[in-house]
This record gives sequence, C-alpha cells and structure tokens, in this order.
Amino acid sequence: MGRECVKETLSERQKVERYYETLIGQGSAGLSPDIVTYLLLFIGMMLLFIPVQEMMEEGILFSIVWVYTLLITMAVTFYMQKYHVVTFGNNKMENVAEKLFYMPIDRKENRRFLFRKLIGFLKKLTIAGLIMQLGVALIAYHSLSIWNIIYILVLTFIAPLAFCGAPILLRDIMPRK
Repeated sequence: MGRECVKETLSERQKVERYYETLIGQGSAGLSPDIVTYLLLFIGMMLLFIPVQEMMEEGILFSIVWVYTLLITMAVTFYMQKYHVVTFGNNKMENVAEKLFYMPIDRKENRRFLFRKLIGFLKKLTIAGLIMQLGVALIAYHSLSIWNIIYILVLTFIAPLAFCGAPILLRDIMPRK
C-alpha cells in the first residue's frame, strides 16, 4: 500500500514537471521578465559588496536593507512570473492557473512544484550572497561577524520567501469556477 502512494506521488510530480516544461517551451513569459530579473539581481548583488560592518559604522544599514530587500524581492517575483503567466504566438498573456484548472494535475503537487522552484532559486541566490558578503568582509576588515551571515540569510532567503512563497502556500492559485 505504501509503495503505491509513493509511485502515485512521483507520477503526479512528473505530470506537473512535464506540464511546465511543455508550457514554458511552447510559450514564453517574454524576454523582459528574464532581463528585469537579472538586472535587479545585478543591482542588488552590487549592494553586497558593502560589508555589514561598514554599513553599521556609516549608519546606513537600514536604508541599504530596505533597498536590497525591495530589489531582491522584485527579482524573485519576476523570476517566478514565468510559472504564472505565459505569452503565446498571438501575443496574448495567459494565466497558467486558468490552464491548470482544466488539467488532471493535483493542486497540492502544483504548489509543491512552485515552492521547490522558489526554494531552489533562493538557495542559489543565498549562496552567492554569502560568498560575496563574506569575501568582501574578509578582504576589507580581515574578520567576519555573525551579522554578515544573518544579513544575507534574512534578506536574501527569508524575506523573499515570506513575500513570494506565502501566496503559493497560503492560497489556492487555481481559479475557482
């Protein structure tokens, strides 16, 4: 009995992954969300070249925190847009959730898929941020602070997860008809 459930879950996961591969392969969210995503990430990551120790000395920590959180959260939102809105050849934007409503795909598995994509992107972003922040702190101050790590974890992983992951987990992304 237990093995049947595992096989069913794997097949549901495969259905969702194949669906998104096909959908994103046929249509695209346009080039602009990808460009905007990487442009915002580039600008946000440039702020990581300022060590937390220096921001605390200059008294600009909170203003940088707001700007960085805004940039990273917007970049993550644009990254996730390709899983929510797709443009086909007729240049009409279509909601992926409306298409999924008529497909034999489990809503919970769809949410898990979107959440896995979000977590994967945030992990990569956090690792890059940690490398940049810790590297610059070591070079500039020859020391590390626990604040260097907390700064990156909170602003690059937890804040975007709260802002972009909550809608995935807390509400039904499928339209009700």
